[in-house]
Amino acid sequence: MKLFFTTLYLCLFSIIFSQENNKNIGPISEIDTLIIQENIGAFYIPERIDNLIDVPAYELYLFWDTLNFNPYKTNIEFLNTNYIIDLQYDKFTFPVRSNNVSSKFGWRNKKFHTGIDISLKNGDTVFSIMEGKVRFCGYYKGYGNVVVIRHSNGLESVYAHLSKIFVKNNKYVESNFPIGLGGSSGKTTGPHLHFELRFLGIPIDPLEIIDTENMDILTTFLIINKDFLKTKYKPLQYKNSQSPEFYIVKKGDNLFKIARKFNTNVDTLLKINKLNSKTILRINQKIRIK
Repeated sequence: MKLFFTTLYLCLFSIIFSQENNKNIGPISEIDTLIIQENIGAFYIPERIDNLIDVPAYELYLFWDTLNFNPYKTNIEFLNTNYIIDLQYDKFTFPVRSNNVSSKFGWRNKKFHTGIDISLKNGDTVFSIMEGKVRFCGYYKGYGNVVVIRHSNGLESVYAHLSKIFVKNNKYVESNFPIGLGGSSGKTTGPHLHFELRFLGIPIDPLEIIDTENMDILTTFLIINKDFLKTKYKPLQYKNSQSPEFYIVKKGDNLFKIARKFNTNVDTLLKINKLNSKTILRINQKIRIK
């Protein structure tokens, strides 16, 4: 059934673009087809769009979803191409008037922080960083009131914890366009802007692109590929420099679970605790971690 809808979509895609005599679209590659198959379950166009050419980066994403915050199921292993992201195709605007980054991208306690937090006061205006089209806006879990904008260079920018949203889905915005007011909606300890940059749904570090001190971009273009994403985004490789030396065994624990929790392996735990593979752990038993 999934293959049927994929084939149907590709046919519709070809028909639409064959009618555009002034646009030359190359054949869809095997890699593109794999990405479509990964994402086709979320394909949805809630409102009529005159032409898919009006959708930013249509040749990269191949669908438009305004119902889901992150509809993409992109497998990094499929990204065997170097994607060159033009960062100077439009004037850049820092999303708020403050440049104080209170929390950076990466591991924060035991959770991966997929963006940066920028200080602001409740009610401060939040701006689009570049021109683009609003793909999603509304309330979403811990993000609270959030706006997602897809840009013509293939990036999507995310603005979360807003107190008010000014835009609607499918709204075209220019750089420096006010999209909402800062606040503390969702899961947050106080007013700030949680800001993300994503590529095919995969978060990348905004500080790879943005110079917060000068409130401008760092470079003219960014090359994104499988190796870059694996290096910058490691949600399954948690490293806690302040991890404890000992762990107290709880109900349901075993060595495999403990090893996975602290990014080690069972053999190491057996060796440093002088245990063997047949040892049965006791509740409240102290296990050395490192």
